Amino acid sequence: MNFLKILSMLLVLMVSLFFMKQKKWLSILLILESVMMLCLMNMIILMLLSGIKGDMFLVLLTFAVCEAALGLTLLINYVKMKGSDLVKSN
Repeated sequence: MNFLKILSMLLVLMVSLFFMKQKKWLSILLILESVMMLCLMNMIILMLLSGIKGDMFLVLLTFAVCEAALGLTLLINYVKMKGSDLVKSN
């Protein structure tokens, strides 16, 4: 149960880092991936504790993989168009 609390605190930390001002798109994407991995780990622990099957875990894992691939593709296209991945605040 302590491990679940630690994962929840890490999740809150990652979400707060996401909402802080970031300067590069790559760091924002990495924080989003960290949040998804922490959500997946929380879901695994909760499923083990409650004895639920892993169907919902596979759905969330599929969405995480699709989100990562789409984010990386968009980042590559953005860098090709703009020349860098800096976020402009204008």
